[in-house]
Amino acid sequence: MIKIISFVFQKIWQKHRGLLCYLILCVLSSLGISVVAVWFPAFVVSRISTGKADAAQLAAAGLVAVCVYGLQQMASSGRGMRQLFLCRDFLYEIFLKRFDKACAYAESTEGQKAYGMARQTALWGSDFRIFLEGILDLCVCIGSFVLFGGAIFGLQPGLFFVLLLLSAAGYVVCHKNEKAYQRLLEEQAGENRRFFYFIGAAQNEKYGKDMRLYQLSEVVSGKIDGCLKSLVQLQKKYFSVLARSGMLEGAIACVRDIVVFLYLIQKCAAQEISAAEFVLYYGIAMQFSNFVTVFVHSYSQLQTGSKGIEKIRTYMQEGEAPAGQQKTECTQKVECARAAEEISFQDVSFGYNAGRLVIDGLNLNIRKGEKLALIGENGAGKTTLVKLLCGLYPVSSGKITIQGTEVSRGQADFIRDQVAVLFQDALVLPYTVAENVSLKPLEETDQNQVWAALEQAGLSERIKQEPNGILTQMTKAVSGDGISLSGGEAQKLLMARMLYHKSAQIWILDEPTAALDAIAESEVYEKFRELGKEKTCIYISHRLASTQFMDRIILLKDGKIQESGTHKELMAQNRMYARLYEIQSRYYREEEQQ
Repeated sequence: MIKIISFVFQKIWQKHRGLLCYLILCVLSSLGISVVAVWFPAFVVSRISTGKADAAQLAAAGLVAVCVYGLQQMASSGRGMRQLFLCRDFLYEIFLKRFDKACAYAESTEGQKAYGMARQTALWGSDFRIFLEGILDLCVCIGSFVLFGGAIFGLQPGLFFVLLLLSAAGYVVCHKNEKAYQRLLEEQAGENRRFFYFIGAAQNEKYGKDMRLYQLSEVVSGKIDGCLKSLVQLQKKYFSVLARSGMLEGAIACVRDIVVFLYLIQKCAAQEISAAEFVLYYGIAMQFSNFVTVFVHSYSQLQTGSKGIEKIRTYMQEGEAPAGQQKTECTQKVECARAAEEISFQDVSFGYNAGRLVIDGLNLNIRKGEKLALIGENGAGKTTLVKLLCGLYPVSSGKITIQGTEVSRGQADFIRDQVAVLFQDALVLPYTVAENVSLKPLEETDQNQVWAALEQAGLSERIKQEPNGILTQMTKAVSGDGISLSGGEAQKLLMARMLYHKSAQIWILDEPTAALDAIAESEVYEKFRELGKEKTCIYISHRLASTQFMDRIILLKDGKIQESGTHKELMAQNRMYARLYEIQSRYYREEEQQ
């Protein structure tokens, strides 16, 4: 808990000191209201009972009370507004922090779940509101205990301990109630997840065809109805717990009031205290007793809110990428000349989980300008190998070099200049065509270079059909006027993106045509071969027909190189590659015959 409080208030101190001022003002004004609530009635009774009631004095006292209440409202309003600013800053920092995470962690189920929970906490902001309210109430409770507890102890120590004992009993009841409430909240959270999942599935247009074709509406609505019934039952349980605890709390409060009332009546009858003092001490006793209930509630709020904030704190600290090496330069001319001719994997191993290697002791040298095909079954390690080459994952052992420079996450600028990658999942952003090609702000984009890249990729005629040309918005996620491209057109857009970044001498194509038919795939690969004549190209594909013209084919299995050679050499060996090629060729021949 201390770490979470420190985490939040460190952020408040750094960027939101105005919020800190409002928090302090809220505590002081809340304490002021408690004091006014006790003092004002006693003051009025004192003036009336002594015959010294003065309209001006009473009006002044009332004005003080109104000012204190007004100050508290102003502080609450200012605090609420600045809490939103605090949540906004946390949301932005979570977004930026995602880019600092190790790629393996960011892609893992654990990393994605942690990001989603941290983002949701900052986006909704309710945990921050509950947490800060708990802090404020605790501070007010401590202040009330010191102020009012001291006053009661000064009047009668015995009464102080009796009230403390009754307050402890009230604490036990409240604490049990809060624990029961938290258990019900956890059960409710599970039902809510199921409920919103089915609601989302029913509303998702992607599932529309399946919903209608298989008449799933009744099934889904039945699931939703079941979730609603479970939620109603949980609400009934909660209200039952609330009713029982309310009765016990009421009984304890009744005993407390009777004890205080009888003691003060006895004092008043003995003329040891005046009527005004009776009212004053009775109010003090009520405030003192009330602090326990507020304390339990505020501590529960603190625990509830801290759970969400802990998700943010954990995400901000976990999954950090190891510090990358600084850019290095070749110091020996002979070594540099040799290294500039190749990409080198030297005894490279990597695993996502401890004990299981996806890449196992791999050694591979790729010559400058070579066209290399990586093939293998799903899970063989092809995409992982590409991500290691791009510095997205740190190697577990061994090293990878590009032109003599060792690849690491700290080499981001160097890798970006040397490597252009076209992954299977096309990243098309809701920006203009020009920004999608350059991946830079529009003012930093060379529009002539964009057109040239689109022309080379064979997409310029399609973009010219749009009234705004390369300034046309893409996708309908943000703009209703955005355009959507077909699968083949999207691959040409990504091809244009690679061409725009002319400095990249290494092209990597990671199954970019998996969603295309064989003819469209052949056209895309022909285009890449034409444009990448002077580049070092690495192709990953399950369709072996596109690999037979490569300079070399590498077949991976279980993270190791099983076969290596040209198409002709591997066919002559009549091993795994030859069998796979024959199976796929037979499939295409059967399709043509049909």
